[in-house]
Amino acid sequence: MTPAPFVRRVHHFDDEPELIRWIPNTLYRRYRRHHRDWIVAPNFEERDDRTTFTLHPHGPETQPWKIEYRFYSTTKDFDEHFEEQSQRGDFALMDLMVFNAERQMVPEGQSRFEKARAALGKERVYFLTAYPLELKQATPDEAYLIFKPPNAQRIVDLIIDNLYFKQS
Repeated sequence: MTPAPFVRRVHHFDDEPELIRWIPNTLYRRYRRHHRDWIVAPNFEERDDRTTFTLHPHGPETQPWKIEYRFYSTTKDFDEHFEEQSQRGDFALMDLMVFNAERQMVPEGQSRFEKARAALGKERVYFLTAYPLELKQATPDEAYLIFKPPNAQRIVDLIIDNLYFKQS
């Protein structure tokens, strides 16, 4: 009998989730291309708020790794669900600027960035922004700042490095 999966999540706060849905697809395709034996059966599932797939890096009878890419498209969604769904070892990408209820761009990602860092650890949270000049005093080190549009290779490499090589 296969043991319960080892779950890791990527938490992505962005008010335009339709523009970032390519990321979990690209991640899955990378594993399919380079580690075909890790995919025991097709298991890619997309829902409105998340995409999940399972990998078996140590063989089909060992503990699988369930990867869940969780989208938070509103500050309300993030504030209500991030804490209960996050755990040490997860990874986060946080958009800085989002549209508020009045359709104005506001830096709502700043406080969520700090909340994610407190929950996951400083080295596991990255800003993803097209507005770097809007960053305030809590500006992350340049190494934790990714400009939009992001480079697909860099994003996927970053996720892989943080989900597996820095397990806690």
